[in-house]
Amino acid sequence: MKAVITEIRGAKAAVLQDDGSIRLLENKNYKIGQVVELKTTKWYNNATKWVAAAAAVLMITSGAASYAYLNPVATVSLDVNPGMEYKVNTFNRVIGVKAMNDEAVELIEDLDLDLKGMDLEEAIHIAIEAMIDKGYISKDDAEATVYISVNHKNEEKTREIVVKLGEDLTTFVEEKGLEGDIEVEGIGAERVELAAAVNESLGDDYNITPGKLNLLQKLYESQGNVNALDTLEAVEEFLGEEIDGISVEDLTVKDIMKEIKRNRLDVDVLPEDQAKDKGNEAADGEDVVENDKGKPESAPGLEGKDKEDKSPNENANENGNGSNAGGKNGGN
Repeated sequence: MKAVITEIRGAKAAVLQDDGSIRLLENKNYKIGQVVELKTTKWYNNATKWVAAAAAVLMITSGAASYAYLNPVATVSLDVNPGMEYKVNTFNRVIGVKAMNDEAVELIEDLDLDLKGMDLEEAIHIAIEAMIDKGYISKDDAEATVYISVNHKNEEKTREIVVKLGEDLTTFVEEKGLEGDIEVEGIGAERVELAAAVNESLGDDYNITPGKLNLLQKLYESQGNVNALDTLEAVEEFLGEEIDGISVEDLTVKDIMKEIKRNRLDVDVLPEDQAKDKGNEAADGEDVVENDKGKPESAPGLEGKDKEDKSPNENANENGNGSNAGGKNGGN
């Protein structure tokens, strides 16, 4: 059973267990907020009254620490195509994880461990690694985008988490050899509240993270809309629209960010996509040239065969127009 250290008094430590009960332990250099794994023992099940009383006293004195651990102070969302939302406490521990779509549900179910109780950075690392393993993120895809949004009750804390996550994930991306981008951005509480309202309104039909909602609001603005996408009705209406035949609600983070960039540059095709297309065309052209190089001009012993098969007049006409066939005879 998992438990969290809520109070430390000298050689003793009080822990809050998953079932809500308080237990007294020997202090093994624990820290408040630390998550530990406990085994249920007969001694514990038959605890005497004085142990229960001691735990009760610690419960009173550790009420603030217990509340601090169980109270979420930040909402962090992770979006690729699987969308996940983390609730984080003041100790930077994940105390809640919510899958926002079917892909995320499957992703979380396939994990062999519980993300709750982990440091935020570790929980995000594990989720991204799982997305790589399942093919949602390709290491060699330079356009792959992982978008992370952060909202803390304290704006200064939001900025601190954004900077910390940004630095941590930059190193993580380099170590994993990912060519894509990871973007970390702070958002306001109104985004979190509006996303919750959308999810409540649409029920099981659709769930959206605060981060993806933030991106959709940017997309909406990039289209030249004067009014902000800041009401439940406006969001639901926008989700029902289509862009290039794809419903807005089905757009991935990668799709949204590319569309925003196209709108801001006012182009149909992004420069990097044009360069990629030209590169593909050049590669195709090289293949053709290589094939031509490997083909002999004429088979051994058949040199001049074409001329022999033609009439003298036809050969004379070809010789007179040699410059049009590559310039070898021109000007001679």
